[in-house]
Amino acid sequence: MASTDRSSQLQERDIEPAAVAEQAKRDAGRLSEVARKRTRSFVEDRKVRLAEGLGGVAEAVRSTADRLDDQGNPAVAEYMHRAADSVQRFSDTMRDRDVGWIVGEVENFARRQPAVFIGTSVALGFVLARFLRSSAAHREAERYRSGSEGESSDGQQYGEGSFHGPSA
Repeated sequence: MASTDRSSQLQERDIEPAAVAEQAKRDAGRLSEVARKRTRSFVEDRKVRLAEGLGGVAEAVRSTADRLDDQGNPAVAEYMHRAADSVQRFSDTMRDRDVGWIVGEVENFARRQPAVFIGTSVALGFVLARFLRSSAAHREAERYRSGSEGESSDGQQYGEGSFHGPSA
C-alpha cells in the first residue's frame, strides 16, 4: 500500500508542473493576442490620423495653388494642383487600406528600391527632427510669452537673483 501511495504522490507532482506549464502557455497566448489587438488598434488610429492630416495638407496645397493662379502663375498653380491630387490620393489610400497591406507594400518597395527607401527614410528622419525641434522651440516661446515674461522658472526677474560668479 505504501508503494501505491508513493507512486500516486510522484504522479501528482509530475502532473502539477505540467498543468502549471500548460496554464502559463494559455495565459501567455491570451496576453499575446490582447497585445496584438491593442497594437493593431493603436496603429490603425495613427493611420487614420495620418490620413486626415494628409487630407489637410492637400487642401492647403490646393488653396495655395488657387491663390497662385489668381496672382497670374498658372504653371506653378497647375503643378501644385497635381501635387495636391497626389497627396489626396495617398491620403485616401491610407484611410481605405488595411495596416497589414500598407506594411506589405512598404516592405515590397524597400526590397525593390532599397537605396530610395533608405534615402527617403533618412530624409523623413531629418524632417521629423526639424519639426520636433521647431515645435519644442515654439512651445518654449509660447510659455515665455504667456505670463512669465521676464521671469525665470523660479519666478525671479532675469538678471536678478542667484549669480555667484567671481566678484570684482
